[in-house]
Amino acid sequence: MNVGRLGAWRMLLSTRIRHGIGPFYFCLFSLNGKPASNWPEYLTNYELEPVQRRWNPEHTHSLVRDKLQFHQRCDQANLPTPVLLAAVGRVVAGNMSYPNAQTAKDLDLVLQSWTGSDFFLKHSGGAHGHGAFTLQRHAQAYEFGNTRGNADELFAYIQANLPDGECYLLQPRIRNHPDLGSVMSPTGLGTVRVVSLLRAGDVSILSACLRITVGANVTDNFSVGSAGNLTAPIDLDTGRLGVAVGSRTKHWPDMHTVALHPDTGMAIEGAVVPEWTAVKALTLRAHKAFPELGVIGWDIAITEAGPLLVEANHAWDINLLQVAHREGFRSRMVAALGMF
Repeated sequence: MNVGRLGAWRMLLSTRIRHGIGPFYFCLFSLNGKPASNWPEYLTNYELEPVQRRWNPEHTHSLVRDKLQFHQRCDQANLPTPVLLAAVGRVVAGNMSYPNAQTAKDLDLVLQSWTGSDFFLKHSGGAHGHGAFTLQRHAQAYEFGNTRGNADELFAYIQANLPDGECYLLQPRIRNHPDLGSVMSPTGLGTVRVVSLLRAGDVSILSACLRITVGANVTDNFSVGSAGNLTAPIDLDTGRLGVAVGSRTKHWPDMHTVALHPDTGMAIEGAVVPEWTAVKALTLRAHKAFPELGVIGWDIAITEAGPLLVEANHAWDINLLQVAHREGFRSRMVAALGMF
């Protein structure tokens, strides 16, 4: 729809006054290409926040926001998660099934005793992949953060990048299921974002999308397109992917559809998420292990050994779901969660 510069400004002004959607979200949701009658269906994360707090009270947030607490709850409920080798950089109280690596020597011992040589570290309280990095063990050194060093230098790097009160979670690096290889970059782990609702003891799935890694990105965070990754909708019945969406730039959401993965050249639309039935079953089982929260956004990795719960989110990014599905979710959210 070519409306010219004046027409574009009129549309932006109209969406701001009538729907509270400014230029950023106008571009993020690609409203220029949609009928004006559809615009009121779009929500922003800010608008959904009060509803999310009603379903997920503040005192419940640490259960999923603190990745160490989340992992411990999953262990207690016998839910599949990536192996946790150690908590690094902070003394963690309690009876743990994994060590606290409080010195370079402790960390070196853990890394040398593991059979694999590829690892992943992330902040216990991190979000959007901030602070996360990969680690490779070599014969005489470790490779991390675009550098190479010994155990002392690695531990110093960890301490320098660790926020106060947090620890790093050290895990073996997880790889995508081979059947996802055609729609993922070879370096990153892509996850399924599944949103589930617990009401009166019953769990239902509200929506799902796939976060698709691109280029050298290690994590799959979409971050309103600024991360350079893609997202695609998932049909809840079949696990089939729809058209992928991404931003042409990292500084402003210049959204466009993507037919072929930029790295593999393979078609994204029509691909089927492997283990999809198992993913849905795990989502239903996992939510019952977190009954304190009413609505959870799960990040689930699909590996050759089956799906793994990577993280859970009390605020689960309605922006991402609407961008992936290329439609507004207001009516759907009102029906599921109640009035705004």
